[in-house]
Amino acid sequence: MSIQEGVIAGLAVLASALAVTVFARRGDRRADAVRFAQLAELNARLVVALEEGTEAKQDLERVVAERTSALVQRDLLLREVYHRVKNNLQVVDSLIVLQARRLSDRESRTALEALRSRLFALGLVHQQVMGSGDLETFDVAPFLEELSRRLRDHAGGGVGLSVRAAPLKVGLDFGIPLGLLVTELVNEAIGRSGPGDGAIEVELAQAEAGELVLQVREGGGRETGAPRIPAADPASLAATIIEALVAQLKGVLTVSNGQGVRSEVRMPSPALS
Repeated sequence: MSIQEGVIAGLAVLASALAVTVFARRGDRRADAVRFAQLAELNARLVVALEEGTEAKQDLERVVAERTSALVQRDLLLREVYHRVKNNLQVVDSLIVLQARRLSDRESRTALEALRSRLFALGLVHQQVMGSGDLETFDVAPFLEELSRRLRDHAGGGVGLSVRAAPLKVGLDFGIPLGLLVTELVNEAIGRSGPGDGAIEVELAQAEAGELVLQVREGGGRETGAPRIPAADPASLAATIIEALVAQLKGVLTVSNGQGVRSEVRMPSPALS
């Protein structure tokens, strides 16, 4: 092979190599173009998804804000309702006081005082609910303590009274009949108490199998023969109220005599939704 032929062959090989390189680069560019188009499409889809997600988030925030506002308005309305009920009961109580002052009959005045204690129990329940966090339930322990203390103070000095109650959340449907029941039992116990009697004891405890036990014990300082038991006297208004309240609470009342009277009510523990 001559020098000229060698140069020509070398140039041919170089031209072939350059052609292969050019075609390879063209193939890479085509692949890059395809990948770029795919990435652009994915980016467009991502932008759309982000926009839709932002709109969905804004819609959710708007719904949450509306419901939060509705709950705030509901709380305000409920507090206002409870407050008005309590105020109306106080107005009724004031009217009863005015009426009682015009009566000279001791029995009539006593009946009106008993009515006032029932109104106080109703008002105290609404006050407890009004001051609670959820406006639906309240702790029964401080409620019974305040109620019993009010009944004792209203009856005058000389009557000892102690309260023990397990912490328990209750609603209006349970708190109202329970408060009225304690009011009747404590009032009857105070009415039977005399000098030398032991303190009246009020206890609400949780028993087994989801049961509550309410006890009102009295007269521990003396032996009693056959004291008047309201639940055994069908003609007594207190007996009628006690019987109705025990039935409303789906409970069972037992009364025993020993040194004083012990009234015990066993009832199911309230189930809160």
